[in-house]
This record gives sequence, C-alpha cells and structure tokens, in this order.
Amino acid sequence: MHDLFFLPKKKSSLEYRIRELCSLFRENNNIPKFIYGINEYALSIIEKCEISGFIDDFREEKEFMGKPILRLEEVPKDSIIISAIVGIIPITIKKRLQKAGFKHLDYFSFCRYSGLKLNRNFLFDFEDFKIDFEKNIEKYEKIFKLLKDKKSKDTFQRLINFRLSYDLTYMDVFEDKRDEQYFEHFVKLSKEEVFLDVGGFNGDTTLQFLEKSPGYKAILLFEPDEKNLTIAKERLEGFRNIYFFNIGLYNRRGYLKFHRDKASGKITDTGEIEIFVDTLDNVLKDSPTFIKMDVEGAEREVIDGAIQTIKKYTPKMAIAAYHRFDDLWAIPEKVLSICDKYSLYLRHYTEGFTETVFYFIIN
Repeated sequence: MHDLFFLPKKKSSLEYRIRELCSLFRENNNIPKFIYGINEYALSIIEKCEISGFIDDFREEKEFMGKPILRLEEVPKDSIIISAIVGIIPITIKKRLQKAGFKHLDYFSFCRYSGLKLNRNFLFDFEDFKIDFEKNIEKYEKIFKLLKDKKSKDTFQRLINFRLSYDLTYMDVFEDKRDEQYFEHFVKLSKEEVFLDVGGFNGDTTLQFLEKSPGYKAILLFEPDEKNLTIAKERLEGFRNIYFFNIGLYNRRGYLKFHRDKASGKITDTGEIEIFVDTLDNVLKDSPTFIKMDVEGAEREVIDGAIQTIKKYTPKMAIAAYHRFDDLWAIPEKVLSICDKYSLYLRHYTEGFTETVFYFIIN
C-alpha cells in the first residue's frame, strides 16, 4: 500500500468502544436496540439481529415488519442505536444522536466491526473498491497528482480512506451541498453558454443553470425517461431556447433496457422498459460550452460517444464519478486521453458516498 493517500487512523481506544457496542447490539437482547431509518441497509441488519424497533421522525406509519416506529424523542435513553442513513446525511444523524446522548453506531462501523455479513453495496461494493485500489494504485496516484487544488486532493484522499476503512470520520468535513453542485467558482459562465444537461431528470440542474447564467445562448436537456422529461418540460416552460431530447446518450445508436426509479434511472440488463440511445457526436447540432453529466454509471459510455465533440470544442465538463468502484481514476483517465489540456478538479456534495463530481476546465 502507498502512503500517499492515508490520513491518521482512528484511535485504538475508540475502536475498542465501537467493537464493544457492536457486540452488545449483536448479542444482548436485554437492552433496547433501534435502527435509525428504514431502508435496504436497515433490512440487512434485522436479518441478522433482533431489534426493538425503528426510528423515523417523518413516517406516519407506526409499525414496520412487526416492530414499532418511533420518533427519536420517544426512544428509551438506555438504547443502542445504529444509523442506517448512509447516502446523504450520515454525519448529521451521527451528531443528532450524540447531542441526544444515545449510545450509537453508524452503519459503516457496524459493517466493519460486527463480524456480520451485511449489505455493503453502496452503489458499488466497497470490497470491490479495495481490490481495485490495490491493483491500480499507480493510476490513483497519477490522478491525485493531476488534481489542480488542495481541496481536490483532500477530497480524493478522504473518499479513498473512507472506502478502505469504513470510517465515517473521514467524511466529517463534508456537508449536504447538492444545491451548489456543478457550479463551482472555477466554472466560469459566459453570456453565450450552450449548456448540455445530460441526465436531465426533472430539470432541477437546468433550473440552477438558469439562475447562474440568465444570458445563456441555448440549453439541450437529455432524459430517456419520458415521465421525467414531461415534468422537466412543465418546470421549464416559458424559458427560451431549451431543447428537449427523449433519448439516452451512450456509445452507440440503438435500444437498451432501462430501470425506472423515483429518484433516478439507469441502463441495466434487467430494466423493465426499453429506451432509445445514441451518441452525442451523432445528435449534437450546436457547439457546447458546458456539459453536465450524471447518468447513473453510464458516464464512460457517454464519453466514448462524445470523443469528437470533446476534441473539437473542449467544453467545460462536470461529470459524476461515484456510481462505479473505479470511477475515481477511470473517468479522468478517459477524458484526459481525449484532451490533455484540461485542468482537473474534484468536489463532493454529501456527507456519505453519493454525489462526487470531477470538473474538467480549460484555463
């Protein structure tokens, strides 16, 4: 292992306390035990452990799987709580439990120290990341050295340490800043922007762009899910020069299976609907100045279908890099192999494992 990426480790006394709490939660049924949140990770725990109930401050239901659902203020003070909140605000929940005085664990610590086989698929399996990191350490080192500023390097280190150790303290510096995503200070917007919203969803990012760049020239929104596209059209009605494409961008032209989800959708062999896909090089009729790309793991395929566009126009790009275990090196490597003039930045916009973005900027 290379020393370049590793930040100070957890103190051994704290690690001992975490192991002790894991053991109590796993084996002691004489104390109240609750899970904060109801999701696939909570279900993973109750398959292995007997619990007293769930905590959810917003659900109207009072019971789930035969167990009571309580608000945090209703939970007995001698309880042990495991937070199953992992994606957006795990640090916020940890602080809330600390402030309330509960003995508690985050799900990542319970994964590492409980000795139980739990769900470790956080969009990708952290164990797959560990294998890839050991195999491709030189690639990670190369990308680290290319990062343009100190914040990018610190973000890169923290994400790697978190994934290798399951230690949420590496994420303490991050906040839920999704409202700032894609529009960092180094993303300079002109009055003649041609913005491509690739993975446009319901138009939320385009609405942010409209606030940041009211003098834009044109907006092209690509969204393969017709239901989402309809919502986007309604939200963006009345704005000028917005063009909607009911297709998925990819590395070839054709039809692919697609899984539709409330918050997102993705190309997958087990998808329940079929979508039309094409390359950006095929469909583009204008010269883009800024491309935002978040397509649930198909980013590399979209890049492969945009090689000529990137070479010819060198647009600013903000590309999601958290869906696949090797995104942290594979996405920048691919883009920089097309155009090596880009400066590389990295930012992270939640307290958990989601919303990591690489920026490619021509200075």
